[in-house]
Amino acid sequence: NSNVVRIHVRNAHTLLPPAMDNLTLEAAWRRFTPQDVNPRSCMARIWAQGRGDQCTGKRAAGSEFCDQHGVNKDGIERWRVHGRVDGPIPEHKLREFERHAAGDDLPTGAAKKKRRLFSRDALNNMDIP
Repeated sequence: NSNVVRIHVRNAHTLLPPAMDNLTLEAAWRRFTPQDVNPRSCMARIWAQGRGDQCTGKRAAGSEFCDQHGVNKDGIERWRVHGRVDGPIPEHKLREFERHAAGDDLPTGAAKKKRRLFSRDALNNMDIP
C-alpha cells in the first residue's frame, strides 16, 4: 500500500499513515528527552539508565558538545550515538530506548518487577464474593 509508511517500534512493524509518520516518530523520541534543556551544557543526549537525558558536561571551546561527546581523534562525532538532546534519536538507538522502557531488554529468565497495588495481607482480608 503506497499510502502507508512502515516504521520499527519495539522490534515490530507498525503501519502508519504518511501524515502521522513524523509526528509519531517525534513523540517516540521526545519520551526520552528531558523537559528542560540547558543551552549552556553539552547538547548530547545520554542513556541515563534508559530514560534519556542531557549531558551535563561543559561545552568545549567553539563547540556545542563537551570533550567526551565532540569529535574524537579519529574524526568521529561521539554525540551521534544517542543524538542531540534537542533532536531525534537515531533509529537503532530509539529502538533500544523503547526495548528498555518496555522491559524487553532483560536477561533471559529475569523477572520484570511488578507493581503491587495491595499488600498480600490486604488482599487476603478482602471480602470478595
